[in-house]
Amino acid sequence: MQRPTAVTVFGVLNIGFAGMGIISLISTLFMFRDVGDSKNPVLQLMHNNPAYLSWVKISVPLGVTASIILLIAGIGLLQMKNWGRVLSLVYGIYALLMAAVSIVVTYQCLVVPLLQQAQNKSGPEYVGAIAGGIGALIGSAISLVYPILLIVFMTRPKLIAAFRAAQCVEDGGAYTPNA
Repeated sequence: MQRPTAVTVFGVLNIGFAGMGIISLISTLFMFRDVGDSKNPVLQLMHNNPAYLSWVKISVPLGVTASIILLIAGIGLLQMKNWGRVLSLVYGIYALLMAAVSIVVTYQCLVVPLLQQAQNKSGPEYVGAIAGGIGALIGSAISLVYPILLIVFMTRPKLIAAFRAAQCVEDGGAYTPNA
């Protein structure tokens, strides 16, 4: 049985995003390790905000776990294993929930304080603070796209049928889609 193109695409994307997620999480840890000399007001704000630091301490281990699950799901998809599809759905739902929480945390812990700081600034500093806040929200919103696509494609009837057929072939039985 030929693997559907969507399964191959999402399998590869899952593996790629998992790798990028792990690299991103490692860079986040380094970023928070030594911010003392930074002139970047966003980094200083993030580092000096106890609520945001708590968020990082919670979200980084969750992110590592999610990246590992995404990697395993991608491998499962490429092997046409239904558990790869199910793990992809689990990841997609988790990622949507996490993105929603992240948008709220980003708004409360970064955007609002940046806008408050911007009121006392002018020129490039003002524009930078506003752009930083807007960029953070846009980045958070963009993080919703992949999980939505993943959920939509992993729940398509033809794709589910392809996984069932692959399971039947693996089990040595015949598959009839209308049975």
